[in-house]
Parts: sequence; structure tokens; C-alpha cells
Amino acid sequence: MKFLYLIILLINTLYINGFSEYADDDDRILTLHGQIINLHKHHISIEPGSHLIIELHDISVTDQLSTKIAQQTINAYVFPITFSVNYEPNEVVHNHLYVLYASIVNNRNEVTFTSERRNEVKLLGPGRTTYVDVPVIGVTTSDEDVTPYVKLQEWPELLGRPGEEAVRIIKRQTGLEEVFVATKDTHVSKDLRYDRVCVYVDDYGIVSQIPRNG
Repeated sequence: MKFLYLIILLINTLYINGFSEYADDDDRILTLHGQIINLHKHHISIEPGSHLIIELHDISVTDQLSTKIAQQTINAYVFPITFSVNYEPNEVVHNHLYVLYASIVNNRNEVTFTSERRNEVKLLGPGRTTYVDVPVIGVTTSDEDVTPYVKLQEWPELLGRPGEEAVRIIKRQTGLEEVFVATKDTHVSKDLRYDRVCVYVDDYGIVSQIPRNG
């Protein structure tokens, strides 16, 4: 009996110390650490009052907008900026593709820096990404050395309106050119684009989701 008790105790110890990391993946909060780095050839300062927005997105479903599973917002002062974003494992689907997006927004809610590339991360299991460097670049045009700012906007008041009418309203309000009607079958790239608005409509051409840029 004593021998059996020792065997059971040994198995429990091995489970707690050796295997619980995988067994508890769905029960605990995981953290992805990293830093935001500026790849500009010359120094550009961050505006006072700015904040950094870190988002984790599932981009696995073809021809659909990405699904955000986690977000962190912190103050942004100088580069590099360290961050730690928490996420729940039960929000993560094995074998799905996840990316991290970063943007820096000033106190007027205008994007001043954004991710330069798609940063793929593995969120579960062996080889899980625990630290990542995220390069960002300033939001600039090719022919001017000034920063055009893009406001983060959404239009809940357009729900239920005809899609084409919503497109005209958004274009008139923002001056954006890339505003278009989309359906569930429309192929839309999954990168974050603050100069673009997809107006999703139902089978009757009526706006079915809140239009927003990004």
C-alpha cells in the first residue's frame, strides 16, 4: 500500500511540474512581450500625449476581416517602446494564423506610426512566440516630407442604410478614395489600412456592419 501511495505521489508531481503547462493552456492568461522599434533613417520624435495600440488578430479565415483576440494600449514616449500584451488561450484556435499589429496614435486620435510589415506570431504550444520586435514607420506620403494623419473613425449611424449611399457619405466626410461596398464573398486584404473603409452589406445591399477605417 505504501509503495502504491508513493507511485501515485510521483505521478502527481510529474503532472504538476512537467505536463501542467500544456494541460492548463486553456485555463491561464498568456503574455506576449516585445518592443516597438523605429526604422526611420533619421530620428523622428513621438508627439507628447501619444499612446501605443497593440493588437493580436486571427487572419486565418479567407475573404473575411480579421478577428481581434487581444489589445493593449499604453503611453508612448520614445523609441524603443516595450510592451506586454495578455491573451486568453481559449480565444486561440490551433493551426490558425495570428499576427500582431502596432500603431501609435496622438492625442487627436490620429495615426502617426504603424506596423511596417505583417508580424506573424505563434500563440500556443511548443515554440510559442514569447518575444517579438515590431518595426514601425511614420505615416508619410512619397512626395511630401510631412505627415498626413488619418483619424480612426466609425459610422454606426449608417447601419441599415443603402451601401452605395453610405459610401458617398463617408467619401464626402473623409476625402478618402478607397471606400467601397463589400459582401461576405468580397476578397479584402487583411492588413490594417487606415486610409480604407469597407462598407459591408447584406444580400439586399443594406449596410450590415458598422463601417470603420482600418
